[in-house]
Amino acid sequence: MPSMHSERRACAAGYSSMETSTEYQRFAQECRRLAREAKTERHRQIMEEMARAWDGLAKEADREGAHASP
Repeated sequence: MPSMHSERRACAAGYSSMETSTEYQRFAQECRRLAREAKTERHRQIMEEMARAWDGLAKEADREGAHASP
């Protein structure tokens, strides 16, 4: 998972919180796709857990974007 440091670098490179949120949502979708294709229940559970973590980061980025000054 990305750290706050890498998120700051992304923002410094011109990414807005919305772009970051959208990217995190894409990562979550990919984890869910991999979960559907998982060969074992454990692998499926891990991928679903990762998807939830990416969703949480997307929501956090949305909240931070809503509180950022224009």
